[in-house]
Amino acid sequence: MYAGGQQLENKKDPNESSAQKKETEISKSRLDSEITKKENCHKCKRVKNVIWFTDNVFWNDITGDKRWWILCIDCFVYLAEREYKITGWRLLPEFPWKKIK
Repeated sequence: MYAGGQQLENKKDPNESSAQKKETEISKSRLDSEITKKENCHKCKRVKNVIWFTDNVFWNDITGDKRWWILCIDCFVYLAEREYKITGWRLLPEFPWKKIK
């Protein structure tokens, strides 16, 4: 799994059944493929962007005439904080979410 562009250590649960292990491996594989198949950020060229989205009106206001198709979170936050006095950000998973054991 990836966090902040770095691969995290995979910890094994000795009590996990073979079906659970298979499901976990499939989920990790999907996550890796979702991250790596995305295009680079069109502003900074960062690879391995996470899938994220924001309100369409906010996106259009922040990106202005540039109309980038893909921005990493860091570039979008940088542009937004130049435009508005933002004191913090809220991050929520898209529903429905399922815990990976």
